[in-house]
Amino acid sequence: MFICQHCNAQASFKEKSFLLTSKTREKLYPSRISANKHRQANKIKKTDDPGGIGTEIVEEKQVCKLCYQALTLLE
Repeated sequence: MFICQHCNAQASFKEKSFLLTSKTREKLYPSRISANKHRQANKIKKTDDPGGIGTEIVEEKQVCKLCYQALTLLE
């Protein structure tokens, strides 16, 4: 049992909850030298991680099935 963070209704017993991403932000990941290690021909080889731009989840809401269906149709 949980309380929906959108409609504030208490869910029934054994009802599945859904996580809905409500806020995201862009994130700049720096490059890292020798960050990745893997085995090649019985030797450990290190490769660089180039970094880049991605998104991070800032806020998620735990919602019921009806709210999840209604809010995903709006997007």
